[in-house]
Order: sequence, then structure tokens, then C-alpha cells
Amino acid sequence: MLKASKLYGTAVFVPRAKKDSTYVKLGKVHMVVFSPKGHRAVGLMVKRPDIAGMVKRDDSFLAWDAWAPCDGGIRSTKGDESLDERARERLGLDWDQCVMWCGMNAKTTDGHELGYVGDARIDRESGLVEA
Repeated sequence: MLKASKLYGTAVFVPRAKKDSTYVKLGKVHMVVFSPKGHRAVGLMVKRPDIAGMVKRDDSFLAWDAWAPCDGGIRSTKGDESLDERARERLGLDWDQCVMWCGMNAKTTDGHELGYVGDARIDRESGLVEA
């Protein structure tokens, strides 16, 4: 069992362009992405560092089934199929329908305000939300 909040700020490493089995830091996890119905984690949003400290770069999407823990963070495990559009296509995700629950308002089915979603407990293997 894994809490979404434990992943935030974790360094993400990807293989270098050269095939020499070394890794380079891509960025840090800043959000967990859930399936459209919200029952399963499908990936992680990775905040990439700014270029020269001034030019913002787009976040990267790392598929949930394409990472493993490593020294100092997590690393991608499926090469080019781990990230961004190729990962979304491989998973068959409708990107516009995916949700980032943490921080969103929470209501009952009757519409009564409960507060906001502070965290999620996720099964590491399946990605299913447990709480």
C-alpha cells in the first residue's frame, strides 16, 4: 500500500540517451493521475526543472506500470513507452478525462460539501485506490 503524498517530491530518473545503463534525473513527482472514474492510479506527473532557471518546461507523464523504486527515487522501466504520449497511447487513456484527485473539493452524492481530497492510498501493483 502506498500513499500518494509519499510520492510527491520524489526524484524520477530515466535512461540516458546512450544505451550504457546509466540514468539521468528527469524531475520530481508532483501529482498522481487517476483514471476517469478515479478508481485507479494511471500515472505520475513529473515536474521538470526550468531551463537556466528561467524557461518553464512542460511536465512529463510517467505511466503507473512503468516505474520502480531505486536509490534516490524512482526510475522508468519501459524505455520510451514509459513517458508522455507513448505511455498514454499504450494505456489507452483519454487524457482529457483523467483526474488529479488530490487537492480537489469533495462532496457527497447529495452535493453536501465535505472538504477536499488530501491524500489517497493506492495499491502499488494494480494502481487501485484503496482509500
